Amino acid sequence: GKVNLEKVDYVVVPCPFDEGPMHYVDGREVPTSGARIFKNRGRYRCDNIRDEFDLYDYNSSLYSGKYQMSPPEEVAADRPDSGICILGSWDGFSSPSEMSDEGDCWTCLVKLGETRVERFQFRLASEPEVAIYPWVPNGSMMTRVVGPHADAAGKYWIIDGRDEEVPAGTVYRVTLHWGLRLKVSWQQEKSITLGGAIAPKSVIGTNARHRYFVLGTWTSWSCFEMTPSGAGSFQTQLRIGMSGSEYFRFQRDQDEEQSIYPAKSVSDADASLVPVRGPDALCNGKMWRITGRHGEVVAIHLSIKDAMVHVEVKSMTGPSWTAHGVTGPARHSYWVLGSFNNWNQEQMLPADRPGIFVYRGRAGACVQQERFSIIVDEDPELALYPDTPGGVPPGIAIVKGPGRVEDDRDFLLTCLKEGAEFEIVVDFNARDKRKVVQVNWLTEAVDVASMQRSFLNFFGSV
Repeated sequence: GKVNLEKVDYVVVPCPFDEGPMHYVDGREVPTSGARIFKNRGRYRCDNIRDEFDLYDYNSSLYSGKYQMSPPEEVAADRPDSGICILGSWDGFSSPSEMSDEGDCWTCLVKLGETRVERFQFRLASEPEVAIYPWVPNGSMMTRVVGPHADAAGKYWIIDGRDEEVPAGTVYRVTLHWGLRLKVSWQQEKSITLGGAIAPKSVIGTNARHRYFVLGTWTSWSCFEMTPSGAGSFQTQLRIGMSGSEYFRFQRDQDEEQSIYPAKSVSDADASLVPVRGPDALCNGKMWRITGRHGEVVAIHLSIKDAMVHVEVKSMTGPSWTAHGVTGPARHSYWVLGSFNNWNQEQMLPADRPGIFVYRGRAGACVQQERFSIIVDEDPELALYPDTPGGVPPGIAIVKGPGRVEDDRDFLLTCLKEGAEFEIVVDFNARDKRKVVQVNWLTEAVDVASMQRSFLNFFGSV
């Protein structure tokens, strides 16, 4: 039916920097944290004009320029009297830990576990069901803060040391800053050594013990806990069923977002040629397959130390094999397919800086526009895509994914010169989410000489 705009508080678009909602006309930040959520209810009317020629494509909380018409002054929400707790993946999100009250902020120390990555959100000490969390999953220090609010499922900040190969055991100081707008930050505490100046018990995650589970056809894809067999090592056994084959993958702490799986579904000894991925949320149904005689007992071993994962399968009659993970930026591969390469998948190469991948190509013949997509681990259902339907030039729309694209969403580049060389860059460090995918022309994209000749031939020489 028709929308009654009189009952709509805001018409919003996402900010390309903090990914939170902003008014589509003047970029006014839509309140998401503190008492501002409730004090600003009601239909919004544009209340600010930025300086002449300044842009409105990012939200007002990030604007530091002058105003021709300033927005109304805002007042920060009162601090919680009961304090703040932090809840994280270091103990499977099982128990909140109280943070230290520093006056205008709360802080705590957190240790990276064996996967080199941790996720967290905050809870009110007096109301554990009320959370403070990022607007989007896997939030960064730039991400808009939401709360205190009760709807926090699946949204956490992520401290990720994998690309830069920050070793397991590294200690971070996490800080929640209270004010008009809540902010979250973290930084390495390089001066801290466990057992030294800071007591280990004051570092959250020091005594964490994680559980690893196998999911397979013989468990009806339910989690079955593996038995610890040493530091960072786990094992289990299965009996081959009547079909002569079984499928499986792993989960850490029964968390689908911490799945361990092959880069592509693979059988038996071929698994040794396929890298192990995870723990992360990009499994998308991938699994290992084991074959053997009905009733045969097969042993499965899993080990993970400092983000390096090993999977070993031992069989008496069938193939035995070992597969290994990859650490650092190469823990996933990125592939380009487009009209310029006949939609064949071609791998991007890592750049010198972690988190950046590059592909070089040439424009085709007699083509004004080229289209392309980027996928992860050769999986078409794990795509990076523009947050706008149709073909969109890089840098225009926010880049989403990896994930499934429900409609036609490709990146578009325009070229008026056959054979023009370009490079496609994926930069996961980009603060502006529109710049995660960019195209740089290495040669001229326009054949100026031929265009001049065509012009003169049509209109005649001057």
